[in-house]
Formats: sequence, C-alpha cells, structure tokens
Amino acid sequence: MRNGKRGRYSLRDFKRQIMEYFDPCHMLNEPVVLTGNRKEHFIMYDAEADRIMQEMARAGLKELRAALSDVAAGRTKPARSALNTLAKKFDIPFTDK
Repeated sequence: MRNGKRGRYSLRDFKRQIMEYFDPCHMLNEPVVLTGNRKEHFIMYDAEADRIMQEMARAGLKELRAALSDVAAGRTKPARSALNTLAKKFDIPFTDK
C-alpha cells in the first residue's frame, strides 16, 4: 500500500481499499498524498483541515489588502529606516550599509 514515504499511497491501492485511507486523514490530521507512476496526483485531507486552510488563506488576503492599501496611501517607509528606528529604540547595534 505505501510506497516508502510517509502519507504517500498509490492510486491503484487507493481504488482497491478506499476506506483504509480515511483513517490517516482523521486520526493523524495529516494529508494523504495519492500517487501514480511515482508522481503526485491527489492530496486528500479532512474537512476540518480544509476549513482551517481556507480561514488562513482569507486572513492572509485580508492582511495583504490592508498592506497594499497602506502602500497606496503612503503610510509606509523604507525598511532600513524602520530597522534603524527599532535598533535605536531597543539599543541594538545596527549598521546601515
């Protein structure tokens, strides 16, 4: 059933023993990779993991939109300037090169 790597299974075995593949998804909360001809074809994971990944993606997009809005509104400054300010504030040696 396994091809030597953790969580990787052949499609042929998956078709034959489909119910065996649901336990690792639920019990280990890890994705199961289905392979064919030594190539990855599908990744299977449970619904809770999918929900969490979608929430994380939405949160990341929200943060990205906020960052782009800040850039467009001119509420940013160069990284070196920001690092210099933080270095002075926390008494950290910082050489600006």
